[in-house]
Amino acid sequence: MDIYHYDPATGALTGVAQAEASPLEDDVWLIPANATSVAPTAAQPLTCPVFDAAAKTWSLVPDYRGQPAWSTTTALPVAVTELGKTLADLGLTAVEPPAGPVKWDGAAWQPDAVAIKAAHNAPILAQIAALDVFVPRGLEDAIAAYGWDVTKLPAVQQERLAQKAALRAQLQA
Repeated sequence: MDIYHYDPATGALTGVAQAEASPLEDDVWLIPANATSVAPTAAQPLTCPVFDAAAKTWSLVPDYRGQPAWSTTTALPVAVTELGKTLADLGLTAVEPPAGPVKWDGAAWQPDAVAIKAAHNAPILAQIAALDVFVPRGLEDAIAAYGWDVTKLPAVQQERLAQKAALRAQLQA
């Protein structure tokens, strides 16, 4: 007689074995704890038979354990360890994200315009910040506010102002 072992915590089918006959009683089979003689429902793809010991019945629940999955929030790979939840329940997708900054729109990965812009602007802003040593932002504001003649500034400051203006032109709005 076949017996079906299940995990005591989740009820998930863990294996099939042959029951042993009782050495003390005729026509009695020994069924160990966390096992049943009730045959499980045939599993479908991405499902697992789970036994309800109280009802003495099997049901199929979603099973994505071991399947490749990615977080729809971070686009990072995630190992699925929970039984009985769909990828959507877990905030995951089976669709591998493409390289680069992306966001999940509920059905597919889309380029993340905000992250792309930030990645583009970060090195430019760092260069502008480095030039602030030569031409502080306050001086630029005063030149703009009062219409000061930049030709009166030392040549190095004029050059740095021009470099900062050229860099600002490269920033994505």
